[in-house]
Amino acid sequence: MPDIRLAGERIIAATENARAPFHHSYTALTTNATADPSGVETVWLTTPPAVFKAGRAYRVTLKGLAVATIANTDCQLRVRRAALGGSLLLDTFRFPLPSTANVAFYFGNVFVVTGSTNLTVSLVGTISRAFGSGLVTVNASTTNTAYISTEDVGPASDFTGAPALT
Repeated sequence: MPDIRLAGERIIAATENARAPFHHSYTALTTNATADPSGVETVWLTTPPAVFKAGRAYRVTLKGLAVATIANTDCQLRVRRAALGGSLLLDTFRFPLPSTANVAFYFGNVFVVTGSTNLTVSLVGTISRAFGSGLVTVNASTTNTAYISTEDVGPASDFTGAPALT
């Protein structure tokens, strides 16, 4: 079929025109992460830099297994821009690790890229002990990966109130 456009119309790139959601990035952890030493937020996974387009919304998903060395320890997971202290994109509620066995987690949130400039950034997954005295860690293997995944879910304007990647 021929390309029929009105004068001045632009063709939108395939990814912008695609039906959302669509895959954006995926980074997996396949070995156990370093334990949280003292209740301090600790990075367990850093993604390679990826381009996040201005005016778009992204769903970030965090999946894995958490474990504590002592029962009745609560854990909290986050996703931030680039490093500890970076803009907060996903903040989980505290959840208990009732024994020294793995507890599965699967969390997600939507964030937006505001302004008119694309951002090329890494995301970091962090873990911290929120209550108790056990060391908390993210466990993973080649068959039970922990990961951070992002999907483009459409225009940022569809997600009023979502945290902004800045």
